[in-house]
Amino acid sequence: VNKEKYNFYKLSSYSINKEEVCSYIRQMDYSDFLKTPYWKSISSYVKKRDNYKCKLCTNKTNLNVHHSTYEILGREIGNTNKLICLCQTCHSKFHDK
Repeated sequence: VNKEKYNFYKLSSYSINKEEVCSYIRQMDYSDFLKTPYWKSISSYVKKRDNYKCKLCTNKTNLNVHHSTYEILGREIGNTNKLICLCQTCHSKFHDK
C-alpha cells in the first residue's frame, strides 16, 4: 500500500471532532499549516490523484496543491475535489493577480 494513500485514508477514518480540528487549523498561520502532517498527507494524495503533473500545463516539476476555495480549510479530507495539483508557475497566477 502506498504510504501517502494509507496516511490519507488513515486520517479520514479517525474518529475525531472534525469541527474542533477545523477550528484549530483555521487559527493557524497558513505557512505553519502547510508544514503539518495533515496537509502533507492531503497534498501527497492530491498530487498522486493528479498523476504528479500540473492540471493546467502538465509540468511535472515544482508541484503545489491549490485550494480552489479556502472555505474548505480544515475540511480538505471530504473536499478533495476542491483541490488541484499545479506547478509553481501556474499556482502563482492564482495568487499574483
